[in-house]
Amino acid sequence: MRAQLWLTIISFNSMAAYIPLSALILWRRPGSWPYLFSLFNGLLIAFIDLEAGEVQVPALLLLAFTFFVGFASPRGVWRWGIITGIWVPVFHIVRMSLERNSGTSIPEGWGSLLALGFAFAGAYGGSFIHRIAAGKEDRKQSTLA
Repeated sequence: MRAQLWLTIISFNSMAAYIPLSALILWRRPGSWPYLFSLFNGLLIAFIDLEAGEVQVPALLLLAFTFFVGFASPRGVWRWGIITGIWVPVFHIVRMSLERNSGTSIPEGWGSLLALGFAFAGAYGGSFIHRIAAGKEDRKQSTLA
């Protein structure tokens, strides 16, 4: 079998196994949902990016998922960017090492680091909107009092 097919099979089955494992962790520690959500979304986006011909869909998914986690959990917002965005370059490095065709893959591997920029932009954007919304609520409550 081709290395790409093995990578796809292992990635898909790992993500399928991640869901019941996450349910068990959430049952014990409900506050860990942002970490589990970010990790799963990062793995999912990296899996999609391996098969995508263009980068628009993975980039949009990185922006959207990290935006919502950044909004819901604005403290330590840098974490959501790293936990979600790091998997795209990791998957590209694994694929490059499996294919052993380094001549054309190196620029693609370096380019995959841009995923971290989209992840950080989404996370910090969500945190920024959260701060604006929280300030608006504070002003609204102070005028009612």
